[in-house]
Amino acid sequence: MKQKGFISGLTLLFLVLSGSISALPIESKYHSSEETESYLVELALAHPDVVQVESVAKSIEGRDVWMVEVGRGKEADRWTRPAMVVVAGLEGDHLVGTELVLTFLDHLTSPDGTINNLLDSVTIYLFPRLNPDGAERYFMSPKMEQRSNTKPTDDDHDGMIDEDGPDDLNGDGIITRVRVEDSEGKYVQDEKDARIMREAKRGKGERGTWRYFAEGRDNDADEKFNEDGTGGVNFNMNFPFNYKFFDPASGIHQVCEPETRALADFVVAHPNIGIILTFSMSDNLLKTPEAAKEESGEGGRRRQRKPVTKVNEKDLAYFKQLGKEYREALGLSKELTGAKVDGSYADWMYFHRGRMSLAARGWSPEMQLALEKEKKKEEEKEKEEKSEEGSEKPAEEKEGKDDKKEEDKEAKSQREFLEWLEEKYPKGFVEWTAIEHPDFEGQKAEVGGFTPYIQTNPPPSLLDELGKKHAAFLTELAAKLPRIALRKLEAKHVGGGVFELEVEIENNGYLPTVLAHGLVTREVVPTRVELDVAPERILAGDRIARLEPIAGSGGVEKVRWIVRGARKSQVTVRVVSALGGTIEQTVTLND
Repeated sequence: MKQKGFISGLTLLFLVLSGSISALPIESKYHSSEETESYLVELALAHPDVVQVESVAKSIEGRDVWMVEVGRGKEADRWTRPAMVVVAGLEGDHLVGTELVLTFLDHLTSPDGTINNLLDSVTIYLFPRLNPDGAERYFMSPKMEQRSNTKPTDDDHDGMIDEDGPDDLNGDGIITRVRVEDSEGKYVQDEKDARIMREAKRGKGERGTWRYFAEGRDNDADEKFNEDGTGGVNFNMNFPFNYKFFDPASGIHQVCEPETRALADFVVAHPNIGIILTFSMSDNLLKTPEAAKEESGEGGRRRQRKPVTKVNEKDLAYFKQLGKEYREALGLSKELTGAKVDGSYADWMYFHRGRMSLAARGWSPEMQLALEKEKKKEEEKEKEEKSEEGSEKPAEEKEGKDDKKEEDKEAKSQREFLEWLEEKYPKGFVEWTAIEHPDFEGQKAEVGGFTPYIQTNPPPSLLDELGKKHAAFLTELAAKLPRIALRKLEAKHVGGGVFELEVEIENNGYLPTVLAHGLVTREVVPTRVELDVAPERILAGDRIARLEPIAGSGGVEKVRWIVRGARKSQVTVRVVSALGGTIEQTVTLND
């Protein structure tokens, strides 16, 4: 059952001798595709009994898309065990996801009894970086964010390809923003911090005074700026559910790219995958997703004709609990803002494939500010506890609002984030500086703003702590897969060489063997119980019994048969659950 593409021992030996593998500890930095590849190969060499590495696709620029399989035992066993898949790097500018996966891998290969027990019973598949071409733009100059791959496309449908991308107008090696003072503009400077730009509130009589766009010029003279740059397809918009037709970033059709097709083929070929976690711009862990009541008919099939776009209400409790545990792992006490992307991989895996599919950004400015507030509260609480008992506390002055006007939430969050950057990571913002813009002669023009990637990825110094928190959560998450066990297997002699067999199948995992929405999609094969007995010996019951979903946390389903058999003969019962594993046990027919 060895799969084509796994790195062999000879290949590893060649890489070592050729010097292609170098020591690459998990550092608090962003790793290039070459460095990531070296680390994965090094892990496979150091832990051949646990880690298998496979290239599942080649990008347009010839880079490998790697899949890492983590688990102990024979390949045939790993293939049938409950499995979790973690995918990162769908969007080229979402580098933090790759780093979180690498830290998780480091955690899985560390000497730990709990990890060893976990890897003896589950299989974990990891895709550290699905879009290596897009991610590599982080390491090039000028540095600019690229969410898509680098596939040449005619985004503006003018017959030319990639003719109007960003330009480094001030020569600082990074692509930021341009603002041009213009009465035809739609933006204004924020009244509390002129560095922040926001859209004019025309409904309140506010007139725009600035144009505001990515650093660049109108290269093709169509009065649009940077509308057709390099690339490409956003992989996290390229999957079938809620696919956005005719959007330039969605691709010419669903799963049209080699990378997304390889991922889709992989999950279809591995029906044992019960949990999916995607690090991307989607997020259903920071905020519990909405649920919809669905009228169901026989077998769980919907009576409504409209497509399902919200979580099945019977599955909502799992999303809610896992989201709570995720936030607690990060140190957050409240829900934050969720995020939904049309055509996302995470949504496809739940709404079409019927799996427990979670999505997390891993980090965001909002998350960082919330963590800072939590830290401040904790420090204030400690100070209060240390204060002397009975001492009178000075009366607190209530802070008055600066004004009663409704404040722009986005501008407010940008101000708060900018304040944090000034203290923790000053180079995250480029101060506005005047330039002569060739397309706006005689007009005031400035280049500046947040640096590329800083609003999507944390400063490198935060990666270590962030990675450890996510590794702990992912370890707990893998332990929540459904896991079937035989709680009871009995054979009673009822006379005349006839026996009553009774088996009780228990689910010791957290998740059910099939989600409620899994019944709707019918993409999860029902759990079956097979009796290894000749059909003519079965007097009552089916040789293969198909079970309803077994609830998690100790749910039980029972099966009975009446069989004819010789005394002291043996009967084998085999239970196969697509998401809960396979077990087999033999019982002796005694008087």
